[in-house]
Amino acid sequence: MAKLMRNVTGSKLLGLSAGLVLFISCGDHKVQVAPNVNIPRGMRALSVISDIPVAPHNHVDVLVVGNAKQANLVLQNMEIVAVDKGSVNIVTFFVSPDDVKRFESAVASTEQSKVRLRLRTDVR
Repeated sequence: MAKLMRNVTGSKLLGLSAGLVLFISCGDHKVQVAPNVNIPRGMRALSVISDIPVAPHNHVDVLVVGNAKQANLVLQNMEIVAVDKGSVNIVTFFVSPDDVKRFESAVASTEQSKVRLRLRTDVR
């Protein structure tokens, strides 16, 4: 994860609970989250620790699980753009600013929340 963080230049790094890292780009300049992955203008790159094996171009749903073990679907059909396979798998995908707000709200509203990914097979 330290290697991934060193590759981020010119961006604001916001740490959150639930074992995740959120990289924010204002879209005004070129920012790389992983080698050769550019964040499109107006988008954000969200990176989370993956509990399942995934690869770039896979599609996943992002769930936030709280204390009561209730899973809340926060983001649907997100395309993975990068995977950093170190001691833990860090998965990155692009999200809109509205998606960021929805994600932050879900994580903040649940004490000791965990982020889970659900692999989608229905995407062509």
